[in-house]
Amino acid sequence: MKTVYIPKGETVHYESLTTEHLVVHGRLHVTYGVKAQSITGSGVIDAGSINADTVCIDDVERRCLPPRVPPCPASSPQPMWKRES
Repeated sequence: MKTVYIPKGETVHYESLTTEHLVVHGRLHVTYGVKAQSITGSGVIDAGSINADTVCIDDVERRCLPPRVPPCPASSPQPMWKRES
């Protein structure tokens, strides 16, 4: 995939997106992350993470994803981590 184009007035959703060039004039919502060589446009990107060599866009919104907590082993009734008071 070379170029992904999001036209003005459109909202596009992806779980993750990897491309060479990304042009956003509408709204791009990416659950996990965007990876591109260049990102340009006059739109909005809402993503968990953005990895690009060049970014030239009007607005970027980044969500902080909650950290992953490992489950407790079946043999241990106590949590593997404790919150400090």
